[in-house]
Amino acid sequence: MTLSKQQTFDRAVRLASRIDDDFLELGRLLKQLQERDSELFDQVREETRLGRRRAYYLVKIARCVEGLPIPREQLARIGWTKLALIAEELTHTNWREMLELAEKHTAHGLKAVLAGRRPNERCVVLYLSAKDYQRLANALLRYGATSTGSALSNKEPALMALIAAAEGADAK
Repeated sequence: MTLSKQQTFDRAVRLASRIDDDFLELGRLLKQLQERDSELFDQVREETRLGRRRAYYLVKIARCVEGLPIPREQLARIGWTKLALIAEELTHTNWREMLELAEKHTAHGLKAVLAGRRPNERCVVLYLSAKDYQRLANALLRYGATSTGSALSNKEPALMALIAAAEGADAK
């Protein structure tokens, strides 16, 4: 049974207040409104204070999981945040692997894995004077970093080699 535009709107408004209860159904309803009446789609967002980005993520998820034999319970367990990260990657051949990745990692870790990084990497930001930066760059170059124009490559392994050397010196 196809809902009228007004019924779809009313149901979407009700679900938006409890997004975590059934985000997939909300995404499906928002997708229908977006396709049938973009003004009603925008009105749902305004009335419910559902952010524009979140609304589009929910539509994207609904669109990408449509036709895939994924149990709704599994999608609910994973959550819309992680599904938004993998939605466009899902295919009939890889959905099991992609969902396994999503179940195994936090959203932050999943984002890293999808970008080809390790899930538990940490980022370090240093603010150094020009003189101290040059000292750091010279030390990293001595321990394996390479100069590529005005930037350094292989900084991470070089830094870890420098630390290992410092730890070895401390042990003596």
